[in-house]
Amino acid sequence: MPAITKPFLGRVKPAPGAANRDIGYEERRKAGTYPSELREKCDLTQEALGRILGVRNTYISAVELGRASISPERYADFARALGVSPEVFGKRLLRHYNPWLYVMLFDDPALQAELEAVPDRVQDLRRDARGE
Repeated sequence: MPAITKPFLGRVKPAPGAANRDIGYEERRKAGTYPSELREKCDLTQEALGRILGVRNTYISAVELGRASISPERYADFARALGVSPEVFGKRLLRHYNPWLYVMLFDDPALQAELEAVPDRVQDLRRDARGE
């Protein structure tokens, strides 16, 4: 089996002829609206939330814009700071950060249908990495 020379970083290359888009970024952006909405409901600025969590406000901004994701070990910290249960917070993020796992754990036929075309794009990326 040939070695993969380019690591998979969560970005899925579109299939030939498909719209040129980064699915991972789109999903992170959707996920980022959730903590943003919660933060605003709590009447917190990005800077204030960053102080509570011990992170920079630029990280909060990056999460909300989809440029960064929240690491799973920080879900509970974010949930507490934003006044929601860790289970609800984690489930909502999982829906966007790892939709395949979400579909395996929770019945979501609409999301399942959306994901059916994605594995072909992952295979395209792997073929490119092997130089095919």
